[in-house]
Amino acid sequence: MYSTVIEIKKNVTGETLQRLCQMAENAFTNRAGSVKNSSKDPHRLIFKGGRTGLWLFRLGGCRVGG
Repeated sequence: MYSTVIEIKKNVTGETLQRLCQMAENAFTNRAGSVKNSSKDPHRLIFKGGRTGLWLFRLGGCRVGG
């Protein structure tokens, strides 16, 4: 299982928080497939997938800047 966890500082709120979350979700929807955020906390984004999703995570990490 592969996962990527993105933590956003608690002092980031409102529109900025929404834009960051949307950017991360867009990064993990790419030509290799799609993985949804499984976290309920808006300041902690968790994307998980199986072995077949390795390239999805690599491409998503590149798009986020990781």
